[in-house]
Amino acid sequence: VGNAGAIVRNCLFLNCTNTLTGGAISFFGAGLVENCTIVGCRATNSSTVGGGVGVFSNPGTLRNCIVYGCSNKGGDANISGDVTVEYTATSPLMEGPGNILLAAMPDFADLAGGD
Repeated sequence: VGNAGAIVRNCLFLNCTNTLTGGAISFFGAGLVENCTIVGCRATNSSTVGGGVGVFSNPGTLRNCIVYGCSNKGGDANISGDVTVEYTATSPLMEGPGNILLAAMPDFADLAGGD
């Protein structure tokens, strides 16, 4: 997402792969990710960016989301960059108001079917 002020809301990102930046979402301008589930995503060519969400250049906000099991070339890395994380379930626990530690894979209604 390249434009400042972009919003990603109410989305499911499951097992996404990106070769350069955030496995599911890459913000190059300030933006908001809200009410999203991001699970099992990968950034395959970098060990410094978030496997789930990568924020570059400007601050972004991740609010009321689930982010779990994402990785980059260096291993586990759900979220990276200048990002405020609020009311979000992650592992490991991220600093921010209302965040909770997600100790296990979220239960999906039909994981094989992407739901």
